[in-house]
Amino acid sequence: MKKILKIILPLIFVTIFIASYAYPADSSPPPFPSNFFMSARVDIDGDGSPESITVTKGGGPGEFTLSIDGVTIVDTLKMGDTDGFVVVDIDTSDPYKEIAVHTPAENDDINDDEYIIYFFDGISIKEVGRVFWWPEIFGNGIVLVDGWMGFWQIRDKYVLDKATRTLKLVPQELYYVGIEAHVKKSFPVYRSRTGNEVIANTMPGSNFLILACDPSPKCLNAYSELDDYFCDWYLIKTVTGLVGWVRCETLLDYEKVDGLPLAD
Repeated sequence: MKKILKIILPLIFVTIFIASYAYPADSSPPPFPSNFFMSARVDIDGDGSPESITVTKGGGPGEFTLSIDGVTIVDTLKMGDTDGFVVVDIDTSDPYKEIAVHTPAENDDINDDEYIIYFFDGISIKEVGRVFWWPEIFGNGIVLVDGWMGFWQIRDKYVLDKATRTLKLVPQELYYVGIEAHVKKSFPVYRSRTGNEVIANTMPGSNFLILACDPSPKCLNAYSELDDYFCDWYLIKTVTGLVGWVRCETLLDYEKVDGLPLAD
């Protein structure tokens, strides 16, 4: 009886988890699951029969083998060793479900959560995509992924390409921030992202609102290294209602700005 319970209970949890993705398109998705399995039996190719799914750790850092009914793929997680997988349903309108192999990262940093998502058609295993941090799956082919940018949370959108069964990033020109900060020492605000024309100078002692971010720029930092963080442009609104651009390095200058919710 104990053996039977050990087999049945994990299957019940997986079944409940999969069913939780069937909800109206205009509602919020359930939290991404935190219970991961090293083995399970679930129908993921839509043929009505459950597949035997196992994940085993490999010999090197982050290495693992995913096996589905004897078909295997060997892969590597970048952030650490796997603690198992979950079954997800990116698009409930098709018969397939996906396997997301997970690592919480070896340093237990929540910012470094990583998932490699796989598709199985009954014959072969194919990678659907690799996402980091905190994904949300809506069941309509859309995956939203939140990540940490030092003092705010960025949100990326991925769409499942049904022809290739891969996740495609939908780039945004700007990403919403919505964080307020405080001016300690005046700094210039530029009319455009060229940084050539000053539209305003912030007032010491005032607050300003960070509206959006353009994370695409790259430039050389103080160490002559190519940098894709401190060069980001941020659109801000000053206390006088003027809107313009500042670099990330300005916002992180503690002599000029404070009040940001900074965290690693």
